[in-house]
Amino acid sequence: MRKLSKLALFLCLLLILSSLISAEILKPEDVEFKDVDVYEYSYRNWDNANWAQWSTLGVYSSRGTRRRTYISFDVNKLKAKTSNLNKVELVFQGYVTTGSKAKINIYRIKEAWNAGTGTYHSGQVEPNARAGEITWNKQPEWDAEKVWSHANTENKKTAPIRFDITELVKSWVSGKNENYGLVIICDNELNGTAKLMFNSSETTKPELLPTIQVNEKGDIAEIPGKCQNLLWGTQIAGSGHMKNAKVNGNRIILERTGKIVSQKGDHAGYSIWSGGKSILTVRKGASAVGCTLPAGQYQLLAGIGDKLQQARVELCIEDLGTNEPRNDCTVVVP
Repeated sequence: MRKLSKLALFLCLLLILSSLISAEILKPEDVEFKDVDVYEYSYRNWDNANWAQWSTLGVYSSRGTRRRTYISFDVNKLKAKTSNLNKVELVFQGYVTTGSKAKINIYRIKEAWNAGTGTYHSGQVEPNARAGEITWNKQPEWDAEKVWSHANTENKKTAPIRFDITELVKSWVSGKNENYGLVIICDNELNGTAKLMFNSSETTKPELLPTIQVNEKGDIAEIPGKCQNLLWGTQIAGSGHMKNAKVNGNRIILERTGKIVSQKGDHAGYSIWSGGKSILTVRKGASAVGCTLPAGQYQLLAGIGDKLQQARVELCIEDLGTNEPRNDCTVVVP
């Protein structure tokens, strides 16, 4: 067992007892999460197509090219997972906006609909959706009288975008309204120029999955994401030395203290950076599982001493629901 530097010791926490861990990560099938978008544009038959299996979703304004996103999930299964729905947020990762800034609204759907099984076919005329599947020309009725939630977008790439859907979910759970899901629509849909794109539940990148975050007496659970906070790093065509390798790492922001609960990937070592400095180094054969990081922004770089010329590391970081720092973390070498 090897001790970390004083700086890393200050930044890491010892493994917290499982009885104190507040975060729970639920899989997509736990709530039967479904998402699909529909596109008004008739080019290549897009207005009659179904793209339920495509990896992106869209919300556009401007007459003739409007785009809407439909979402549904089983609140009974959600309720079974959480006893007190204090706050519920629908969160999308990696969204991109072009055109004007936009206010994006959520409305309640009033009738049953079929998400479908279609996907996008690049460069081809789209086939007509199967009977009963949702398309732009075959949308379910939704209640335009009340905006249940909204979010404002900027003209830039950013993440995440959050919708507070607590009131809507509680209306479903109480039985006040039937749960047929929700639709996301631009506020100025006919005359705006905004285009919003984000990742669907079909994305192959776990860190970009849409989620539902449930705050239950301070606890956070994410649905349907496989990992609440995924920190990853890669080395591409490396020379075996970190300073000479081409490296890539994502950046995540932890709003509260997070614990590293899993580590995977073929690596000969990696480091975690914050504020332009390496605050944690994990050499070949070592594991940082059990260590925690306080609230802040982090980046992971892989490939320290890598002889394979290529490496990728993924760390799953669990939200502990606290900002209390400790100084008794170790990096374990098997």
